[in-house]
Formats: sequence, structure tokens, C-alpha cells
Amino acid sequence: MPRGGGDPLAITNLTVWQDAASLAHFVHNTVHAAFLARRAEWFEVLAYFHLVMWWVPAGHRPSLGEALERLAMRRDLGDSDTAFGWGRLPGLMPGPKRGH
Repeated sequence: MPRGGGDPLAITNLTVWQDAASLAHFVHNTVHAAFLARRAEWFEVLAYFHLVMWWVPAGHRPSLGEALERLAMRRDLGDSDTAFGWGRLPGLMPGPKRGH
């Protein structure tokens, strides 16, 4: 299972949002939703977590290394207070879950 960073086929995206509701709005209520709906045309369905979220203190700018560490934590331990997916944000993930 790739950890990211070293996989030549992986696309890495690291963003920081003001709040979870703003992220959910972008994912599901902007042009991003059209691309999300078509992701099966471009990406394989993965058998492991490929998304991780965590609360970032104000003023902190997370690095890709930090994100990969948190993703590894989520893969190894499942959802926790320090690394989680949409399931920890009830009511913000409409539609079917797929690898989140």
C-alpha cells in the first residue's frame, strides 16, 4: 500500500479551510462536484484510505510531510481525533462514501 509522496501515479492535494462547512460546500456545491462525480473515469478505486483531515491551529501551515504522517496514522489506526475522514463530520458528506 503506497504511503503517498513516492507513488509516481499519485496526485497530492493539500488544502486548508476556514471551517468544515466551507470545505463541504466547495466539494458538493461548486464545479468541483461535477469532477467528483466523474472520478471513476480517471482514478482507480483504492482499497485503503487516501483522504485525511485534521483540525489545524490558527496560523499553522501544514506541510506535505505532516499530511502524509496523518494519512499513515489514519490508515494504521483508523479515525481518531488527530486524523479522520468525512465520517467525523456528520451531516457534511452527502451521497455515497467512496474511500473517504
